[in-house]
Amino acid sequence: MGSESENRIEGSLIHKSWFQAALVAGFIALASLCYFWNLLQVPFHPDESTQIFMSSDVDLWLEDPLFLAWQSQTPPDARAEYRLLDAPFARTWIGLFRVISATPKLPADWDWSATWTQNIQAGAYPSNAQLLVSRAASAIFFPLDLVFLFLIGRKLHGNLLGWLMIVIFCLNALVLLHSRRAMSEGPLLFFTILALWSFLQNPRYLFLSAIPAALAFNSKYSALSLFAIGLFALVYQNWEPLGLRKRLTFQIPIYFLIFVGITFFLNPFLWQDPFQALAAAVIARNTLLARQIHDLGTISQNWISTSPGKRLGSLIANLYLTPPSFHDVGNYIQQTQPSETRYLAVIFQNLYRGMIWGTLTLILATLGYIFGWRKAVKADATHRAYYLILLIGSVLQFIFIMWAFSIPFQRYVFPLIPFSTVWIAIAIHELVDLLKNHQATA
Repeated sequence: MGSESENRIEGSLIHKSWFQAALVAGFIALASLCYFWNLLQVPFHPDESTQIFMSSDVDLWLEDPLFLAWQSQTPPDARAEYRLLDAPFARTWIGLFRVISATPKLPADWDWSATWTQNIQAGAYPSNAQLLVSRAASAIFFPLDLVFLFLIGRKLHGNLLGWLMIVIFCLNALVLLHSRRAMSEGPLLFFTILALWSFLQNPRYLFLSAIPAALAFNSKYSALSLFAIGLFALVYQNWEPLGLRKRLTFQIPIYFLIFVGITFFLNPFLWQDPFQALAAAVIARNTLLARQIHDLGTISQNWISTSPGKRLGSLIANLYLTPPSFHDVGNYIQQTQPSETRYLAVIFQNLYRGMIWGTLTLILATLGYIFGWRKAVKADATHRAYYLILLIGSVLQFIFIMWAFSIPFQRYVFPLIPFSTVWIAIAIHELVDLLKNHQATA
């Protein structure tokens, strides 16, 4: 009888597990269908042209990989300058999609000093086929975002937290706009989420978390702090007992080698003379930042976050309060406004922004962070490690963005979205539990 009862219980658990998996898969499929349905209706950003134009590096690499290497003896052209300035993953990934689908290259880069009509005449505006293939390359990560967010939530506190996380993420207006463009935000989000998931895995294999951390960094350099978060996770989870600590003598160097190796592989401009090329990249990046600050400062000093207080306010506003930003500067507002109006008419694409909803979301994220510390104190050693990695990781990423970026572009906050999603979900989960407990004792 005992054996029969145990078999029935085990069968019931397996049935519930399969039902839960099917339910999650169904939701992710439905959410992804809505997400992909109107890719071409997402308002165009000229930076998409630059990414599609630079995706021809894949064609050049297939012909002669060393053609992409930095040459010190010649002044860099526009392509060489972009290789020094921009993280390579998005253009490479778009290029692979374009080559596989036999979609033609974009003949010209977008010229911000030219008019909209002049750019179209120059061939800098992508065709529908070019735009669709390139946006699909960025957007294809969305279902995987949901899968790994659910797994993170389940690992922290069960299926309900996983559900909360994927629903919150699906309704994030910044995700719905920026990650569906042919730019770096789609890959950046996925590799950031994958990195967070990898930081919570078996300590024996944590050195492998360098892979998603490196891919996130090579999607956008604002994800650099993931390298430090992964290193903290690796050391913390292997520190005790002493037998595990000995792993670190070889795991830390391997972690460094994986991160550097992936970065080197994805940046062919480093292949011929890496040290001089890297120095040139640092100079080019600093020059660009100084030029942006000068140019935007001539428009309005309000563009530049000159103090920690202004940077903090800008970061919070972009993460929670401001509406989806269709453009960074207003060169082409007249041309893009009709598509922006149509986009905002779809109500679910602009939810939970503005002063009231945004403030509520900010309060929930702050409460969730506080609840996270409380849970870390009370949890067993394994779950304490999970919470501490995410808690300390949030602070590191927040401080890095505040320190590194004085220009308040909305897309710069993207590495913080997965962390914010975790804390909002935890706040809702804990508040519901508190309400249930209060009703039970009433």
